[in-house]
Amino acid sequence: MLIFGTYVIHRTFGEGHVMCPQCMGVTAYRVRRGRWFFHILFIPLIPMRRTPAHVECLTCRSKFALGVLGPDAARFRDDAQPPPLEQVLQPTSGAQGGPQQPHRLPAPPLAPSPPTAQRNDALALARGLTTQVLRRAEPATDEGVAAAVDLIRSRGVDDVRPEYVRHDLGNLDVAYLPDLVRSGVASGTITPSAARDLVAEATRLARRNGSLTAAQWDWIVAFGLDAGVGPTASAEIRDAVLARG
Repeated sequence: MLIFGTYVIHRTFGEGHVMCPQCMGVTAYRVRRGRWFFHILFIPLIPMRRTPAHVECLTCRSKFALGVLGPDAARFRDDAQPPPLEQVLQPTSGAQGGPQQPHRLPAPPLAPSPPTAQRNDALALARGLTTQVLRRAEPATDEGVAAAVDLIRSRGVDDVRPEYVRHDLGNLDVAYLPDLVRSGVASGTITPSAARDLVAEATRLARRNGSLTAAQWDWIVAFGLDAGVGPTASAEIRDAVLARG
């Protein structure tokens, strides 16, 4: 029987709505922070160090760094997403110091339903990949956005639209992507063959946008390393993709 040890107790200290990288839609979230406690017979006695705060999506239960919220609510201004669906964001104070009123955000039209758990990681990976590649374009073109839509649709989200991709280009915090790729490799979800396919998809996306820029290629090489594809193998994949025209 375990008589003493340590464990974490989490508490919620914030909530609202955010564009979830996994669900690909505006969902409710809560911000949680934990603290380690020394316990005897699972009775917490001595508080220890705090754990970093994180954002938990209440739809898919995925956890993200605070960066997913952006620096403040201004990043979710009304023109950040196409109308007409409204979602409630952080409350804002009344003009004369009166009761707080919710700030409302138009969500993308025809928002797709939250994906199933089996599709969450694949969807987040596709969104992060397309965002990173197109952000390094000079500039992102309509053809590149259309290619990104095709790539995301290949993950099973048939009703994704160009508005989603353009919203991600301006708003998506992709800090989650390296850890998502590494965890996929560690769990066997991203096999060596799948990793090479991802490098090829990133290269094809850059080519369809116009041309493969140096910034795009540097990112693809780094992405390939996270996925277990070395620079030489990535270069071979690049040459094969570009040779097809």
